[in-house]
Amino acid sequence: MIYVSLPVHEHPEVVIDQCLNFQKYLECLIVLHVPKAKDDLKSNVKELLAKNSLTQRVFINPVSVDTGWGKIIGAHLSNIDFIIRNLKAKQKDKVVFHSSNDMLVKKGLTLYLSGKQFIFQERKFVNPGYWVPGKYALEDDELRGFIVNTFSEFKGLCGSQLEGSMYSVELLDMLRRSIIKENLNLSIKYPVEEIIFSTF
Repeated sequence: MIYVSLPVHEHPEVVIDQCLNFQKYLECLIVLHVPKAKDDLKSNVKELLAKNSLTQRVFINPVSVDTGWGKIIGAHLSNIDFIIRNLKAKQKDKVVFHSSNDMLVKKGLTLYLSGKQFIFQERKFVNPGYWVPGKYALEDDELRGFIVNTFSEFKGLCGSQLEGSMYSVELLDMLRRSIIKENLNLSIKYPVEEIIFSTF
């Protein structure tokens, strides 16, 4: 099974169009995360999902966290938790990350993804470069400590745009558990999700 983790940051109608688009081109279940303190948005999306007969394939995560630049990882981790606990995802299932302004335009993606466990860019960082998240991550002692405690060594960082990347539920569950165990501070002021998933 392929799951799509989708933080909502567009108007409800845009999100519904996107869900319809994804259902046309990808065999998947979609989990929406609506930001904290956006109860009106959540109820509007819920109403439109029902109106468009999407409630069997699209789910609204009942847990909402603060989102924004540098905070989107919390939304995805919350969705991963929902996918594992509520939708009973298997370890071999996959989660594809998207934002609520993506669109698919061609069939064949389900078949393409079925033979893969991971899809992400591999920007390896040893020295600060032009990519802002990589520069901040290399200066982040807490992230470095998390990696050392998890893997017993630090071999550097690997960056990837999160949107469009895919990871197995098994890896994401391990990452989620490690973050909880190490009590990693996720209120970091840069998009750590573009480093931590691909490095892990």
